[in-house]
Amino acid sequence: MIYKPLDDFDTRAQEVARTLGSSAGLIGAYWQVIDAVDRMRIAEIREKYRGHEDDFSLVGGFKYLDLPYWLADKVRVAAALGLTDGRRRTVLDIGMGAGHFAAVCKALGHTVVGTDISVPLYDDICGALGVDRRIAPTRHRQPLEDLGLKFDLVTVIGQIFHIVRRLANGEREHWSTDDWGFFLHDLVSRHMNKPGDIYLHLNPNREAGGLKLDAALLAWCEARGAIVDPVAGKIWFNDIAEGNALVDWRATVTG
Repeated sequence: MIYKPLDDFDTRAQEVARTLGSSAGLIGAYWQVIDAVDRMRIAEIREKYRGHEDDFSLVGGFKYLDLPYWLADKVRVAAALGLTDGRRRTVLDIGMGAGHFAAVCKALGHTVVGTDISVPLYDDICGALGVDRRIAPTRHRQPLEDLGLKFDLVTVIGQIFHIVRRLANGEREHWSTDDWGFFLHDLVSRHMNKPGDIYLHLNPNREAGGLKLDAALLAWCEARGAIVDPVAGKIWFNDIAEGNALVDWRATVTG
């Protein structure tokens, strides 16, 4: 993929629109999101970071200024999750990054809060997109802070907070399935409306043999009723109600 973070916004938006196919609903949602972007503020950010493209080592962060590309990407996610059907929801996007998904949700009429650590470029983009970005890091085995409302949908798209530590041999220690159980239990018990949804699109773990999805976590979630795509690393808990198996997060995969 060739990213174009410094191209003219509207020219790039037209170019990206042609990749969306013939779905009128998807294209309509995309232009609804694009029309909500403040061109002047985005131009100011581009000028601020122009010439510093090589300074961003955090997952190639400069590419996230290619807003039409990333907004289109997240419009597809929103459509898959039913967020383009006209119903209004409260959405929590954990590890929101530069706020593309939050901007899509906001433009589609949803109430959305995003959480993350502070990264100057991402903070600037979120400010320009006008999204609610809370500096509230997700910590290992620590409950998420109270954000002031309950959510119908919680999303985690491409997380890196699950890295416990980097080892001397270049590998990384990642959250265990039990750690994820703690995290999901906290969401369901303290932060969500019932029924509600949780959607995870996992980043793979870096291991000695390369990048691998967490097969144990995928199996654990599927055993508790999630719709799981083991190839793409997608997990969707749909219509979580009181008494859902996520509450008993210490149970084994077969329990």
